[in-house]
Amino acid sequence: MFDEVVGGPLASIDAYSRGRRIFYADAHIQAALLRVEHRYQPPAELLLTVRHHAMRDMNGELLDAPPSSPLEYPIKIGPRSARKLVSGDWVYDPQLAISYRGVPDEIDYPFLAPEDCRQALQEIADSMKEALPQLASSVSAKQLLDRIRAASADTWIERRWISDLEAAAE
Repeated sequence: MFDEVVGGPLASIDAYSRGRRIFYADAHIQAALLRVEHRYQPPAELLLTVRHHAMRDMNGELLDAPPSSPLEYPIKIGPRSARKLVSGDWVYDPQLAISYRGVPDEIDYPFLAPEDCRQALQEIADSMKEALPQLASSVSAKQLLDRIRAASADTWIERRWISDLEAAAE
């Protein structure tokens, strides 16, 4: 059901699946919809992560494709809230640089009726299909840099992100 309701519609905006994840990238932004599942413990958690293309990964390398690890992304948000990224109604939370607990949208699929599960997935697909193509203009390197600087906990990954975003924002 996930591939049908979420993966298919997002493919129309050039998002692609790799395993249990969906990725989107343009010249400026890399995003991933990650399914965070805990062994033997429903619900499935869905996490939308966003980063600027100019940001190096944890190994110090620039990646052509979006990374799979949520720790590579400064923006972590529940995918139903993807439209907040476009409207500017999001904050950088330095605690999420090292964790993402409590952020994902949960879908308690074993206990939901199929039509309720489909509706929850449809909300996610609709929000992301609208938001992802607009991210390059709504989450620029400068905007991301300003938000990380304003809230930074001065961790090593934030210092790297700031350095990368300073270079990209010039």
